[in-house]
Amino acid sequence: MNSENLSLAPRRDIPADVLKCICCICVVVIHSSSRPITELNVHSFDWYCALFYGSLCRFAVPIFFMVTGALLLDPAKKMTLKKIYVNYFLRMLGCLLFWSLMYEFYFLIAYVILYGTYTPNWLGQSLGKVLTFKHHFHLYYLQILLLFYAMLPVVRAFVVGADRKTLRYTLIVWFILGVCFPFLRLFEPFASLDGIPAQYPIQMAYSSLGYGLLGYYIKTCKLEKHHEKWFILTFVLGFLGIFVPTIIVSHIQGSCFNALFESFTPPTTALVIGIYGWALIRFRDKTEADCPRIVKFSKMSFCVYLTHHFFVMFLREIFKYTYYCWFPLVNVPLQTIFVLACCTVTYIILKRIPWVNRVLI
Repeated sequence: MNSENLSLAPRRDIPADVLKCICCICVVVIHSSSRPITELNVHSFDWYCALFYGSLCRFAVPIFFMVTGALLLDPAKKMTLKKIYVNYFLRMLGCLLFWSLMYEFYFLIAYVILYGTYTPNWLGQSLGKVLTFKHHFHLYYLQILLLFYAMLPVVRAFVVGADRKTLRYTLIVWFILGVCFPFLRLFEPFASLDGIPAQYPIQMAYSSLGYGLLGYYIKTCKLEKHHEKWFILTFVLGFLGIFVPTIIVSHIQGSCFNALFESFTPPTTALVIGIYGWALIRFRDKTEADCPRIVKFSKMSFCVYLTHHFFVMFLREIFKYTYYCWFPLVNVPLQTIFVLACCTVTYIILKRIPWVNRVLI
């Protein structure tokens, strides 16, 4: 490739690559620590360790929406309806249906091997579940992405016509109705609201668009190097806002309080803003040549998200409760490394299959 072609080649968004790499690891950490968090004694050291890992990584899925929004809401990026539906929506729909069916196959094989049981008319029941969107739970991200892509032309039109003040106002409204209000509805007196006010909160699927808009807004801000410390502080406060209240309330009620683990709570949003802004500032001047390993891992991030839970569930079945939850301080990182290694091997195999490489990973 000559220098002219190099100059015309699109420049990779390295902060987005970094964020996708971090989020892939964090998604695996969340699923590796979830069972110890919910099943161990809330007064035990092991529970504290699992909770630490789980609280630290709660930004993972919202960051994916922010990166998607930052990339696709840019008015300079040409996005026709045909491109959105052919390149994004239909591809994502195909991924969702295919991988949900693969998880159904996994459960079939697991039940036959572990328990010697086979469900009659399994294929018909599985196809029925897949076609009615009763998919394996962690594929909800893909289900939301379908709505995200369907609404993309509308949000892009809004971004093109809105000034910075209007964007800020929109994000404030989103934060109140899409983040704070749904969380407060878990507690009194908000839990007792009825009628129209009870319908004010934005549902999670639509609220994900707010994270996309937030990703675009922060990316287009004039961020300076000295702002990095404020993003780090925001991240720390977000972590403490999840970790500390979860400990306090869990001790009071005697079981794990998990309301703060959701993607749409004020502390999680602080985590998201903190890690996102930090990455934008720290890596904005980096090129693909500076971070080849990050770029390579970023390219397999979607495959990691799609396939990691196969290996998480495999570990749970092999080691059962006793060993799976044992000593999370070391066990959670080891599980994460094992799952990521399995996903890497899976990606290396699947990327050699042309159609699968283009469409399903």
